[in-house]
Amino acid sequence: MLSVLFNPNGRLAPRAFWRALILLLAAMIIVNVASAYAGLLGAVLGLLTLAAPYAYLCVFGKRLHDSGHSACWFLLFLLAYVILNGLLQTVLMPVLTPTAASLQAEMQLLMEQGQLAEAFSYAPAIQREGLLTVIITLLALNGGLGLIAARLPSEPVPNTYGPPTRPSSSPPSQ
Repeated sequence: MLSVLFNPNGRLAPRAFWRALILLLAAMIIVNVASAYAGLLGAVLGLLTLAAPYAYLCVFGKRLHDSGHSACWFLLFLLAYVILNGLLQTVLMPVLTPTAASLQAEMQLLMEQGQLAEAFSYAPAIQREGLLTVIITLLALNGGLGLIAARLPSEPVPNTYGPPTRPSSSPPSQ
């Protein structure tokens, strides 16, 4: 599994892609919960999120390779993730976790007044209170973008990224 998560070369069939994506999602949820509630240990675990974009690149890149595309197309998935994450957080935070939304508004007001130290003291409470929104957003985005990538058709023949991930029922025509 480490090769799947941290080696960008090769191809990945839809089933293996889902397993890797679910593992990444579980890790992200655990890190977010630990960051919100485990103090210094949570902060250290939060550093693991720095490796997450690379792991996502490897998993999505291999899935793209399996369909005959360059892993550079992952940038579209990343852009969609960033935009949709911002939109979902903005829409869902006041609905699912209104306390976090009000704390965030207070923090913004303090920042506008130049009271940065006091503003940043709100961050741990916002992280704890907004955890439900973060988890639901992670689930929705990983599921939606994962569904798009998993539905890409696998090339049944070897391509520049490696041999096929599924055995072909008939030999390739020449």
